[in-house]
Amino acid sequence: MLLYIFEAFYIIYMFNFFKTTYYFHHPLEILIQRINPYIWLEHAIMEEDYTNKICLFGNIIGFVLGAWILIVSFYPVKLLLILNIIVWSVTTIVSLISNLNAFIYIIPCILIEIYRNLSH
Repeated sequence: MLLYIFEAFYIIYMFNFFKTTYYFHHPLEILIQRINPYIWLEHAIMEEDYTNKICLFGNIIGFVLGAWILIVSFYPVKLLLILNIIVWSVTTIVSLISNLNAFIYIIPCILIEIYRNLSH
């Protein structure tokens, strides 16, 4: 249980408060930034900026994922565990497409969730 509480706080921290100058790019992500008409998906892409590299949408998702992790941890019923696989699959794909930094940040969470699914 302590592992999942740590995971929830980790994802909230990394998606909302962690700052860095390092930014990992891929071509699709830069294209999304250029054609993006919404501020929801804008995030810092300059390596010189010491800032959080997650967009407003990602900030909100960080809190949602943190809450989701706690819900699944306290109520590990079969339906929630199945939904958990879907939630983390979608999160992985969206973060990989939209922000490589976000994908790198969730790798520890993905490993923990794989462990959770294998242990149930």
